[in-house]
This record gives sequence, structure tokens and C-alpha cells, in this order.
Amino acid sequence: VEIACHNIPEGIAVAIPYLAGTGNRWRAFGWAAASGLAELVGGCIGALIIYVTNRDLQLSNTGFGIAFGLTAGVMLFVAFAELAPAAYKYDHSRFWAHFAILVGFAIMALSEIILAVAEEGEGEHGHNHGCGEDHGHDHDHGHEHH
Repeated sequence: VEIACHNIPEGIAVAIPYLAGTGNRWRAFGWAAASGLAELVGGCIGALIIYVTNRDLQLSNTGFGIAFGLTAGVMLFVAFAELAPAAYKYDHSRFWAHFAILVGFAIMALSEIILAVAEEGEGEHGHNHGCGEDHGHDHDHGHEHH
């Protein structure tokens, strides 16, 4: 959910400067949509790599670590080396840039809390502890086994 949520401000971050520079709304929309397609292309490349290297389409724990590490590195680099400096460049007081960064963190933290509460509620009513993970505990919950 968080990764999907970051696509909204990402699209805005692509469209607004293009719109401001050209005044062409359709082209700004087109470039924002094209940047979203890059994610689809990246997903297809990742799926292809998994398919070629592991025919049962399972990624090892090391593979997940590498994939998530690469993704985190790219996102952090873009955030700290490109987006935050651009925000400070345009907001000379730095107040609104700081405020927006904090709001972004708060939105992501709130979405984590909402998801945790929703998964906890699912676990109470249907023994589904979020995507069917095995948490290493007995799922007896007071039911008799015959």
C-alpha cells in the first residue's frame, strides 16, 4: 500500500514542473503517466529475472533481501539527493518543505497503523493473520481437534 501511495506524489512531482515549464496540461499528464509505466516495466523485468533464475517463481530470502535493498537504496537516493534539495530550493523559508516531508512521513506511518489494525481484525474473525503467514504459533484458538 505504501509503495502504491508514493506513486501519487511521484506523479505530481513529475507533472507540476513540466506543466510550469511548458503550460501544456496534456503533455504534463503524459509524462506523469509515462513515469508510472516505468514501474510496470521494472516489475516485468524483475519478474523475468525471477523466472529465468528460478523456474518455480520463488525468490529466496537472499533474493528478497537484495531486491528490497536495491529498491530502498534507489528510493532513498532519489528522496535525499533529488527531491528534498529541490523542495528546499523552491521553499526559501524551508518551513513548508519541512512540513510537507513530515506530513509525508505521518501519512506513511498512519497507513502502517491502519493496516496493522485491519490485519489484527481479520485474524480475530477468520484466522487470517494477513496474507496467511505462519507466525510460528499454534492456531488452536480454543477449538477442539478430533
